[in-house]
Amino acid sequence: MALAIWKELRDTLNDSKMPMAVRVAAADGLGELGSSHSQETLLATLRDETAELEVRVAAVRALSRTVRSATR
Repeated sequence: MALAIWKELRDTLNDSKMPMAVRVAAADGLGELGSSHSQETLLATLRDETAELEVRVAAVRALSRTVRSATR
């Protein structure tokens, strides 16, 4: 189940045709999942120089949530 959710969020985040707000929400969702797959996806988004700044910032915020939850 979590893998299917991750795939859907990943695909949404990576779809440049999606509205920016939807992609930001997908990044937030990946942060909530907190899996290693989510972290890898968010890091890739952060490194993607073609992604909108707002989407990359959302990836940073989401990554910070995954790191915080991993240290608890």
